[in-house]
Amino acid sequence: MSAAPGAEGEGLVFLGKATAVISHSIKNVMATVSETAGLIGDLVALAERDPRRIDLKELGVLGETIVEEIQRGFQVVQLLNKLAHSGDQPVADVDVEEVVTVVSGLGRCLAYCSGITRLPSAGERPRIRTQPLLLQDLLYRALDAAFRAVGPDGEIKVGVERGADGVCVALQGLPAGFRGIFESPGVELLKQALCARIALDKDAGVLRLVLPESLDEARA
Repeated sequence: MSAAPGAEGEGLVFLGKATAVISHSIKNVMATVSETAGLIGDLVALAERDPRRIDLKELGVLGETIVEEIQRGFQVVQLLNKLAHSGDQPVADVDVEEVVTVVSGLGRCLAYCSGITRLPSAGERPRIRTQPLLLQDLLYRALDAAFRAVGPDGEIKVGVERGADGVCVALQGLPAGFRGIFESPGVELLKQALCARIALDKDAGVLRLVLPESLDEARA
């Protein structure tokens, strides 16, 4: 079953944005590794002239920096791999917690979205039948809007819970005056395609994305 007209295009735009964000993170990793390797080279050159001046402690710290950056690079590549495969099947059974993990990882690649805190879920991890790529797009838009409202030093708590009307992804910690993500035409397309409902509790500072258990049944 296909998405609402125009929603597929929104998904492709999201993949393009996500690829740009991830490629920038990979570039940062490579830049740090290159700079650190250059510092090691400087220390080695200095030691060749005078072996007594070699600083083993500093060499160890620089080596640890490279290892940490390589591990960060692996994590970013794994994130890219998951995003790339999210469009393999237009509609699929997905673990909502895993989708939130992927989108949160993408958000953490941005300096202004680093303060993401995951809330533990009670009971079994919710699974739904939906369009994975479009769901990631909608969640990313929600996180992006939330952090633009709270600022780079703010914190957004993200939780997943099952309710009577479906599975809810809740973003907590929104400031007073937050207007939500309702104004974008793309959001409306994604809502229609996912049969999703977006609710904003301004007093509590919570944005909820409510998703049906089965997209096939919701569209029937």
